[in-house]
Amino acid sequence: MTAHDRTLATHNSDPSATHAAGLTRRGLLAASGATAAALALGGTLATRASAATPAFYAGANLSGLEVNTSAIPGVARTDYAVPTTTELDYLRAHGIGVIRLPFNWQRMQPTLGSDLDPTYLGFVNTLVDYAGAHSQALILDVHTFGSYGSDKIGSDAVTTADFADLWTKLATEFAGRRGVAGYDLMNEPNAMPTATAWPDAAQAAVDAIRAVDKHTAIFCEGDNWSSAASWQSVNGDLDITDPGNNLIYSAHVYFDRDSSGTHFDWATEVAAGDTLHSPPAALTTDIGVQRITGFADWCAQNGHYGHIGEIGTANTDPNWLTALDKTLAFCQTKGIGVTYWAAGAWFRNYPMGIEQQADGRDTVQMAVLEKYTAAAAPKQLYLSGPQRGSAGEASAAFTADYRGYHTAALTVVPTDSGAGGTFSPATLSMPAGFNGLATFTYKAAGASTYDIGLTNSSGLTNPAPVGYSTRTDPYSALDPATVLNVLATQRLYSPYVGDAVTLRRASDGATKSFGFTAADALDTAAVTAWAGVSTVNVVTLYDQGPKAGHAGVIVTSNHEGSGNTQLPSSTADYPQLVLEGLGSAPVLRFNKNRMDAVSPIDGLTGFTCFTVAKPTTKSSMNRLLSWHLTQYLLMTGGAAGTFQMTGEPDLDMGIDPSAWHIYAVRWSGGGTLATYVDGVQVATATAQTSKITFQYDNHVNIGYFRWYPNVYYAGDVWGMFPFSAALTDAQMSGMWTGLSNATGITV
Repeated sequence: MTAHDRTLATHNSDPSATHAAGLTRRGLLAASGATAAALALGGTLATRASAATPAFYAGANLSGLEVNTSAIPGVARTDYAVPTTTELDYLRAHGIGVIRLPFNWQRMQPTLGSDLDPTYLGFVNTLVDYAGAHSQALILDVHTFGSYGSDKIGSDAVTTADFADLWTKLATEFAGRRGVAGYDLMNEPNAMPTATAWPDAAQAAVDAIRAVDKHTAIFCEGDNWSSAASWQSVNGDLDITDPGNNLIYSAHVYFDRDSSGTHFDWATEVAAGDTLHSPPAALTTDIGVQRITGFADWCAQNGHYGHIGEIGTANTDPNWLTALDKTLAFCQTKGIGVTYWAAGAWFRNYPMGIEQQADGRDTVQMAVLEKYTAAAAPKQLYLSGPQRGSAGEASAAFTADYRGYHTAALTVVPTDSGAGGTFSPATLSMPAGFNGLATFTYKAAGASTYDIGLTNSSGLTNPAPVGYSTRTDPYSALDPATVLNVLATQRLYSPYVGDAVTLRRASDGATKSFGFTAADALDTAAVTAWAGVSTVNVVTLYDQGPKAGHAGVIVTSNHEGSGNTQLPSSTADYPQLVLEGLGSAPVLRFNKNRMDAVSPIDGLTGFTCFTVAKPTTKSSMNRLLSWHLTQYLLMTGGAAGTFQMTGEPDLDMGIDPSAWHIYAVRWSGGGTLATYVDGVQVATATAQTSKITFQYDNHVNIGYFRWYPNVYYAGDVWGMFPFSAALTDAQMSGMWTGLSNATGITV
């Protein structure tokens, strides 16, 4: 589901479908907890009277294959996402065993009546096989809203026979497959050409399926977006005959004003009311129950089994979670299974999504689902907060965060590892319920870097400490949001408390990580003791900045071989660590070595980058840092030693290989660009472009240029510091001073 797929009145998602075969409705619905192992035990439903009492399960949608209908067929993993087995693992770890898999009809069957596309079908087959082998099962969902492209089923362009043909081929492929929980005929049919177009199409599809698959459960949605709220009035006469007696009716529900799933502010929705009524009715945390009740009653009165194929709520207010909790509890009492909308890579930042977050956290909605999946409560505590403050003054708020459902209150105690600071409050309490947040402030005793952590007595895993600095360093006056990377062999970003480097010992291939000392230097004594007489190479240079874009083994595709052949990364790529490189400071020595770091610059309207380097020759500065995909940015490139960016004049960098220097570039979209050496401006020009435009890549190549063979940097590097903004003159001055103090280079 994406915002552009929605209508005014009801939710409109655009997922791709998954097929599930081999499981009967009895097997599906009688499996409380919804594991595929239990599902697979179900027998064939000979008659409704012989069916077990329907059982509730809390499942999920796994979106990706259906998204971006503006790109048909599209490029896999570029125009649309391909769900992964890792995502299935994540859902299974949270007790989710029944998964609705949406897919696009046109991608699955490129021409009406044609064979199924083998590559696209293969994506589904991989997931079905993996699910079946790991106690999960998929509901395969044709997710095209009653249409093939822009043409509705029942029109002259798309006949019911075309729809039946699709399902004949899908059922033939998936009949009897352990990883299939059922077939969802069509997602949210709407605006059908006639009142009978959808019932006729659904019946034709059921008949086609049963001609090749007698037993697998069939999920039938209703017209008008399959809205649970309007089911009785719109779909009250829907009566599909299933020769296999294994049919489940599936409705959708969302909790916002119009059940569209597009409004996420609770107070605004309460003020708007339930606009499915005229005049609007009150919108409370009972809204989900109210909208499903009629559908549940219709199922019970007509002897049908029911399913809520999509349900979702926002992460912006606890009231949304209460509404979800009440709705799931209601479905549990009615024996109606539920699949939540949605997991999937494109939903990581979506207000209703349950995809695992980039920092490893679950979304808050997952805690509600876990209450109903019988999954073990999560153990991990999380901590976030300010990176800087002043000695003797209370910090901004730190936040202790628990993601999960807990039946007893959690007690958490903040700590600074005995550094002598004070916390307010000294003990935190998180009431029983979904998730848990508690805040505190910290008053540092002096000017230092502090490890702020949490302890607990509830059997939870404490978070890794976070750094909090009351010191002055080159980055103190800068907005942390502008810091792309801090890659250096000395700690310059004082809040950082992690490792400095991971090294590889050339003599035997052993690896080990080393940190910074209290004086902010790399712990060279420990390195020497471990390395002995062996050369050591840098596997990872850790990003000290807040975005953790560490530099390490290359991951970007490259064409540096003869004939532009792609070369894999190897241990020969790792730069050497030289302990006495710049004064007494260690440096990285490159000699056709290379690294990658995550450093996204797509869309920036300003950019600044400092480097402290000493190339072996002027021409060997080609290339130290390079971003490239559609548009390139090179610092520095060319034998002449220039700063280059697509659409901009090439500027002289003033490269001097005879000594160490601090080089910098600053670009302001639509303004100016300039190059500097040791604080002195070398060249300037008018910027020709307003923003940096990349296709999709987030990586910076260090020490090489991946698209050209034999284009490498040779020399030593002490540090690299890109920013996502054009720093002010005052900020530039602060960086010059800080780097000069740290390196001894005069500016």
